Amino acid sequence: MLLSTTEPARDMSGYISLLLFAALGMIVLAGTGDLMVMFVALELLSLSLYVLVSFRRGRLEAREGAFKYFLLGSVAAGLLLYGFALIYGVTGATHLSAIAGYVREGAVAPLYHAGVALVLVGFAFKLALAPFHTWAPDAYQGATVPVTAFMAVGTKTAAFVALARFLWAAVPVDAGLSSAYMIPIAVLAVASMLVGSLGALFQTNLKRLLAYSGIAHAGYLFLPLVSLTPEGLGQALFYLFAYLCMTGGAFAVIAARAAEARATAGGEGTAVDIEDLANWRGLYQTRPGLALLMALFFLAMAGMPPTAGFTGKLLLISGGLAAGAGWLLASMVASTGISAYVYLRVVGALFRSPEAAPAAAVAHDPVPAGVVGIVPAPGVAQPAIQWDRFAVGLVLVVLAAGLIVLGLFPNVLLTGLEGLLPVR
Repeated sequence: MLLSTTEPARDMSGYISLLLFAALGMIVLAGTGDLMVMFVALELLSLSLYVLVSFRRGRLEAREGAFKYFLLGSVAAGLLLYGFALIYGVTGATHLSAIAGYVREGAVAPLYHAGVALVLVGFAFKLALAPFHTWAPDAYQGATVPVTAFMAVGTKTAAFVALARFLWAAVPVDAGLSSAYMIPIAVLAVASMLVGSLGALFQTNLKRLLAYSGIAHAGYLFLPLVSLTPEGLGQALFYLFAYLCMTGGAFAVIAARAAEARATAGGEGTAVDIEDLANWRGLYQTRPGLALLMALFFLAMAGMPPTAGFTGKLLLISGGLAAGAGWLLASMVASTGISAYVYLRVVGALFRSPEAAPAAAVAHDPVPAGVVGIVPAPGVAQPAIQWDRFAVGLVLVVLAAGLIVLGLFPNVLLTGLEGLLPVR
């Protein structure tokens, strides 16, 4: 919501209403224990996002991204609902506690396994797990930066928490069913890690790069679901918080630069493509504060200490070692190495000397905005700002502080995470 101040006022009442509907769906999805309520909440979230992605009127990529998102999302919703119907038909219940009780009573019908598999596929789409990720790069690129940030962080958080709660009840370890789902969950995790990291290698658009980064991070989050232990799920939720801080922070910096470019250009159009990585070269020379913040967020994604990205990856690795999932950890290490190269390439561009701009473009080359507490470099003119710098600055400061605090003191969060899971 705070990042939305960086966008031009264009049907703002409808825009805010859709964001609130999406937020409501996200909250209900993460908190409910009933399958039907879960589906309604997921559709409320999804339908709002379909419209929000297309909010950049007149932009072909916005319409294309929204259409792909809607088309594939509709298929995923059908699979998810069919899976819920099969589970209800077998168990006669829609509440997770009653479903868990059915599983413990004895033999489980084959249709129950089919239902759980369909639910897993439906949530894999919402989490942009490979091979159900094809909508994400186009939708991220087409949407406005605040909407993309909401999709990357909020949707993934709510969907992962809902899926973890579902699997915790529907596939209880003490009932001996978890081994039947270990291989497909592991395959989804490995495929997502490798597809996400390799796909990011070839991206020059920052939003598409972060879309593939999100696919890889979704694979990391799926690792603890292989064993379904309270400790593992607590570690996954910690990493989810770290992902929220570092990805949300990166999008906040992009939103700040886009807003400043728009203000400098004197209208809704921008003089340069802020999403193009080439236009971030030399940012440190004009806005050192923003460059350092962007570097912090990308270094956290790469798993550099003392950030929460490093601590979260360390927790996932230790949990994998305890579970004996060596080949999964090998895939994670390989994916992390590839992704680190991608992230360090972005960080390096921030500190390189900028390329000489064409003479015709010099007068309109935007200087990224400073935010609260970030002072422009000496000699750089400060243009008139039409957007709420305080709101964006607050977002950046909170997310950056969260990355450092959680990296240095992880127990602040870890001690309370296991209590979020319902008792079996």
